[in-house]
Amino acid sequence: MEQLISKKDVANLLKDARAQCRMSVEEVAAALKSYGYEIVPKSMYNYENGVSQPPVSMFLALCRIYGIEDVIAAVKDGYTRTLTVTAQEEQLVERFRRASPELQRAALRVLQPAEGEQP
Repeated sequence: MEQLISKKDVANLLKDARAQCRMSVEEVAAALKSYGYEIVPKSMYNYENGVSQPPVSMFLALCRIYGIEDVIAAVKDGYTRTLTVTAQEEQLVERFRRASPELQRAALRVLQPAEGEQP
């Protein structure tokens, strides 16, 4: 039987998805706890580098955490994170783009998470 997703595909998908979600391995490990999995960062790195593979149920939990609904399409077409934006958020983006560089820098300073705060 032909394998739909190779070990390398799984590794690349996990690495790309985590990067696009801008999550640390510690954040992923914490999110996995809600699915009943306790892992150390080294395990996550091993999954992302193809050294080992997560159990299928954990892989599916990771896909949920990363917002991947169609694993085959994510592997075939490349993972892209789907982001839902409200009308108010669209207006903010447009205003930000039209703002002067000084105002953009000020807005970014205000929006930066405080030290120790989750982004």
